[in-house]
Amino acid sequence: MGTIAHESLSRRYIKQVGGPALGIIQMEPVTHDDIWQNYLRYKPELVNRLKLLFEINEPNADRLIYDLRYNIVMCRMHYRRVKEKLPAADDIQGLAHYWKSHYNTDKGKGSTEQFIQHFNHYVAGAL
Repeated sequence: MGTIAHESLSRRYIKQVGGPALGIIQMEPVTHDDIWQNYLRYKPELVNRLKLLFEINEPNADRLIYDLRYNIVMCRMHYRRVKEKLPAADDIQGLAHYWKSHYNTDKGKGSTEQFIQHFNHYVAGAL
C-alpha cells in the first residue's frame, strides 16, 4: 500500500510524466521484464498460476497501465526477490527504508520522508 501511495500518489498517475514508469506502482518496463526473465522463469509453478490468473501467454508491461490486480502482483514480485524480510505492516519508518533500498534505490528521486508523508495521507488517512 505504501509503494502505491507514494509511487502514484494513490492512483493519480498511471504513466510517469516524462518517464517510462507505468501503473499505480510506477514500474519501468525494463524492471517488469527483468522480474519475468530473471526471477519468475525459475519459479514455473508461480508462473503457471500468474498466467492462469491473468489469462496471459506472454507478459506485457503495458498491462500495468490498466490492470490494478496485475500492478499489485508485480509490486509483490519485485519485493519478493529481496532476501531481506519485509518490515512489519505497522513499521512505517521500516517500510519507507525498505522501499527506498529495494524499490526506489539510492539513485531514485524519492525520499523516505516523502514515502511516510504519502503513506500517512493516502493509506493511514483512509483507514
